[in-house]
Amino acid sequence: LVVGETHDPDLFPVMKGFFESLAALSDAAHGEAAEMLAVLRTLSALGFDAGEIPGESSTFSPTILDLVEAERGNYLARINRGITASGL
Repeated sequence: LVVGETHDPDLFPVMKGFFESLAALSDAAHGEAAEMLAVLRTLSALGFDAGEIPGESSTFSPTILDLVEAERGNYLARINRGITASGL
C-alpha cells in the first residue's frame, strides 16, 4: 500500500506495537483484535480511514483490544471500506 519504497514513519510504530503485542498476548481473541487494530491504523496512516481509533499508534493494550472486540463489526466495515478505497 505504500508507494514504491517510500519512507513512512507513521507505519513503524503501528507494526512495532502490533508485533510486540502478538508476543505478549495469551488470549486468541485479543490476537484477532490486535490484527484488526493494526490493519485499521495502517489504513489510517496511509489516508484510507479518517475515523477515531483508540490509543496511540503503538498501543495494543488489553483495554483497547477489548474496545475493538466490542465494536468488531464497525472495525471490519471500516477496514473493508479502506481496502476498497485503496484499490486493492
